[in-house]
Amino acid sequence: MLICLLLEKEVVMRSIINKIIAILLIVVFIEIIKIPNKIYAGFADFDDETADAQGRNDLLEQQEQDAQNAGKSSNNYLTELSVKGYELTPTFDKQTVNYSIEEEIDENSLEINAVVDDERATVLGTGNVSLQTGENNLRIDVKAENGLQRTYFIKCNKKIEDEELTLSAIKLLAISEDGSTQEIFLNKQISNDVFEYSCDVYSDVDKIQIETTSEKSDANITITGNENLKEGKNTITIALKDNSGKETIYKIQVNKQYSKKSETKTEKNNSNIVPIIMAVLLIVIILIVFSKAKKNKKSRKH
Repeated sequence: MLICLLLEKEVVMRSIINKIIAILLIVVFIEIIKIPNKIYAGFADFDDETADAQGRNDLLEQQEQDAQNAGKSSNNYLTELSVKGYELTPTFDKQTVNYSIEEEIDENSLEINAVVDDERATVLGTGNVSLQTGENNLRIDVKAENGLQRTYFIKCNKKIEDEELTLSAIKLLAISEDGSTQEIFLNKQISNDVFEYSCDVYSDVDKIQIETTSEKSDANITITGNENLKEGKNTITIALKDNSGKETIYKIQVNKQYSKKSETKTEKNNSNIVPIIMAVLLIVIILIVFSKAKKNKKSRKH
């Protein structure tokens, strides 16, 4: 009987514990669901507060700026705009900000003049302005007293300079009688204002192959005097001619060494003289010795 009572109490306790656990789980689950809403609400409150603060700061800054600019001029117009030696299109009007110069410009710079409508305004981009080859879009900035800015533009084209009728590179390749080749070099670097050069080659070089690079694409290049080189001085002429008939002449003096045959002949002549001298010296020595021996023989007889 006692055992039965104990078992019934244990069952009741377990039932109560299970109910308590179930209730706790439900409460925890509900709280977990509420957490994101609280977080989002916190962010919303934070964003609203930040936005309000930022708005107040912007308003204060604007009010402060307005107070500083109170009574200051907002006039950022020009009353005059011109380019020395050239005409602007369209005719200047302070309300118009875009202009152009129709004709091509040869100069490397332009002189821009501008007069502000309000003397309290400042202007940038006037005076002597450098140009680049091709299209240029020049700007003139006018800043009013209160800081407001207006920009005027002048579009113009700088003429592309004609290519010079000159050489930018000359490569020389010496060709010997046996067909072998060797690069040779001029006495100075190629320059646009130098038209005469020189080089030295060995005696067995019969021809010089020349490769050139012209600054002007339509140049017709003619080379003469680079074949059948003779001993001593040779002159190679490189003539450049364009479609307009303009011509530029380069000259290269080639100093070819004298042949080895001449050197061999001289050496041979020298080699023939040596034995003759030696023979003469030997004869002289023999005569001297013979003469001394004869004198000694006579002295013994006496």
